[in-house]
Amino acid sequence: MKPGGPASGFAARRKEEENMNTQIVVALAFFCSALSGGAGYAPDKWNIEAREKFAAQCFGIFIHWGIYANYAQGEWCQQEIGIDTETYGRMKDGFCPSEFDAREWVRVFKDAGAKYVTIPKDAGGFPVVAAEQDVER
Repeated sequence: MKPGGPASGFAARRKEEENMNTQIVVALAFFCSALSGGAGYAPDKWNIEAREKFAAQCFGIFIHWGIYANYAQGEWCQQEIGIDTETYGRMKDGFCPSEFDAREWVRVFKDAGAKYVTIPKDAGGFPVVAAEQDVER
């Protein structure tokens, strides 16, 4: 293809759009930091190390799973559908993921390249793991 042909015009427009997007992100970041008044915040050593570890891991899985799965909805389904608290609370008796296989899930996540999996200690006010379990593993 000749220099200056249709493909090079597309590439130039694409580069322009990327530059504009970068400028917008930088401007928003600056604006948000100015609004936050973050001048007094100083992360401690643990926080900085945790951020570095998180950044180095690049890809992970976050699972927020609870009784709302009975409705095949997201975690805000109680509010969105308008389910009263008593009815929603009774759903815990029907939440029994009998075919859940944690080892299989971990295998799939590892095969996908995930470096970590996060599961909150509770979902919708109901504990996901027993208090005595090691939730760090």
